[in-house]
Amino acid sequence: MLIFLGGPSALKGEACNLVLVAWKSWKLKRVSVSTNDAEVQALVEIEDSVYRTRLLWAEIRGAGRLYSGRNFLEIADAEVRMVPGILGIDSKGGWDSIMVNKSPLLGLSNMRAAIQAY
Repeated sequence: MLIFLGGPSALKGEACNLVLVAWKSWKLKRVSVSTNDAEVQALVEIEDSVYRTRLLWAEIRGAGRLYSGRNFLEIADAEVRMVPGILGIDSKGGWDSIMVNKSPLLGLSNMRAAIQAY
């Protein structure tokens, strides 16, 4: 997993400078029975990290002062929505499971991976 900060041109697919802010290599928390199960599990872990990075960036930029009087979850979600993010993957199986497959288990053989993907 690599997490970068970049400018608005990255959202347009243009070449731009990126700053590496985090990297991680880890063992999955549970045993996977297929490649797609492992990819979906990794996607969930990465999305959590990207969410925290976007929240941190919003806080650094002073977004917290804009929201008061609501619960912390609503404030965090509002702050994260202020920071656009891109999740780039090289997992066709994971992408198809989440974006294309409409079956109850999203084409995955593991129930827990299907719940995470959903």
